[in-house]
Amino acid sequence: MIMNSAGTGGFTKLSPQASIQDGMFELIAIRGRPLIELSPLFLKMLTGDHINDTKNILYLRDSYFKIECLADDFKIMESTVDGEMGPRMPFEVKVIPKAIRVFVNPRR
Repeated sequence: MIMNSAGTGGFTKLSPQASIQDGMFELIAIRGRPLIELSPLFLKMLTGDHINDTKNILYLRDSYFKIECLADDFKIMESTVDGEMGPRMPFEVKVIPKAIRVFVNPRR
């Protein structure tokens, strides 16, 4: 999962160090393990303690990621972006600082 905020999908502490202001993405990947071994990890995800679980979690921060699948069976795999269908693999994501202007009503 690549994120630019602390939470998603009801999990408010998936990436507790994330900030939309810092120009960085957070990549969180669960390492391949039997599901029974991952049970305690899901509880840690509720509190944000999973980030330090290097046995089960790969956690990276950067302003650019290239995502590709090395297994031939998954080369046509698609991604999702905020719950919608995203690009097929491989794909790249990068931070583009100040790419859009946001206007707000100062009286609200």
